[in-house]
Amino acid sequence: MNHQQKYLKYKRKYLELKGAGKIDWDNKSKVIDYVRINGLFLKKASQRLKKDEDVVMFAVKQNGNAIKYADTKFRDNKIIILEAVKRNGLLLEFASSTLRKDIEVITTAVTNKGNAIHFVKKNLINKSIVLLAVKENSYVLRYISPEFLADRDVILAAVTQTGSHLYFASKELQADREVVLTAVTTNSVSLEYASNRLKGDIEFILAAVSKNGMVLKYVYAIFYDDKGVVLAAVTQNGMALEFASLKLKGDRDVVLAAVTQNGNALKYAYATLKRDKQVVMAAVKQNGLALEVAYRKLKKDKKVVLAAVKQNGVALYYASSELQGDKEVIMVAIYQNDSALKYASKEFQEEIKTYSYGVPELLKYYENLPISMVTLDGDKYILPNKYILQNIHNSSSKDKFKPLLREHGGIGPGDFNIFDIETSTVITSISQLREYIFKFEIHEEPKFFLVWTPEDE
Repeated sequence: MNHQQKYLKYKRKYLELKGAGKIDWDNKSKVIDYVRINGLFLKKASQRLKKDEDVVMFAVKQNGNAIKYADTKFRDNKIIILEAVKRNGLLLEFASSTLRKDIEVITTAVTNKGNAIHFVKKNLINKSIVLLAVKENSYVLRYISPEFLADRDVILAAVTQTGSHLYFASKELQADREVVLTAVTTNSVSLEYASNRLKGDIEFILAAVSKNGMVLKYVYAIFYDDKGVVLAAVTQNGMALEFASLKLKGDRDVVLAAVTQNGNALKYAYATLKRDKQVVMAAVKQNGLALEVAYRKLKKDKKVVLAAVKQNGVALYYASSELQGDKEVIMVAIYQNDSALKYASKEFQEEIKTYSYGVPELLKYYENLPISMVTLDGDKYILPNKYILQNIHNSSSKDKFKPLLREHGGIGPGDFNIFDIETSTVITSISQLREYIFKFEIHEEPKFFLVWTPEDE
């Protein structure tokens, strides 16, 4: 019987006894079973059993907080206290004054919860204990002795976890190149706490923005207009373009670098570059939704819109009304994301409703109709996918209609086969498909909608 099975066995037994009002909280074997389910049941145990080491050990192993309900004599029991702080370091609070001085107990506690350092006497706090605490929770910097705020190892451990804690470092360490670079890598706001000397050092700023482009927000204003600095920043994080000077927001090299890294950066580009087809193409290839902020003329450009919907089908929403009705654009969008269908023109959506086999049973599933592309007789057709057809198969119409299944098998986009799952017959032509449908007593002539599907690049 594994641990989970034992747990469930004990839990069932406890619930049975509880329901019958027969729980004996002075029965050692029974209480052990209960505290193995939940250590906090120790609170209900008799005073005699709260003094029993076996019972308390089982309880604390299940939930360290059970130490709160054990007899106070166990607060001086190193083995039990170690079990408790191993599970929750803050339970060091309940250890005896003697065990709060025990290095093994202290290190176990602060390794689990850095804040446990609160319960360690100041004269016992040394660098190794501080490092363990800081590595677990860098916020303990707010409570430790100032001498440790000038310790390079301690501060490096802290800013590696939370860069903004450079704020607590000594002035000397706020001027330390490696410390500050480590800090800004994890949090750009950290630059605000760096020394003025470093904030004015262009070589340092270049290194900083190369590590984290968003540091550009906190540099001296003079660097907003420095092409080298801004280019390094947007190459690392395109969204840093927001903090560049107006001049550089209109610089083609800078904007291209930004949108190549993050297409959304197009919204920060100067208006003239939102009309630049190459810039917009770079943006929508990285993030199709960048089409939203492109110049309206480019939203009518089929190549631009195709690139956008290929990256994110939902970008169809931002295309011109003309292209929202373009079958090629729509099919590329749907191929990338089924939900793009709702952004197609109403005319196209009505056409899909009309020509989905001409089978009425399919139409009621239209709202949730993911579609697949198939090839029959060399042409591409739109068909409902396995999920929807399986729904139909399980519905009241299942006696009339059986699902057509997609078979991937390494075949390229659009080249899926359709199977009769009862006979395992591959349907390879339109005539076969018609025969297949009529076989299940659907007498309306099936119709198909010719579509385009993207080829492998």
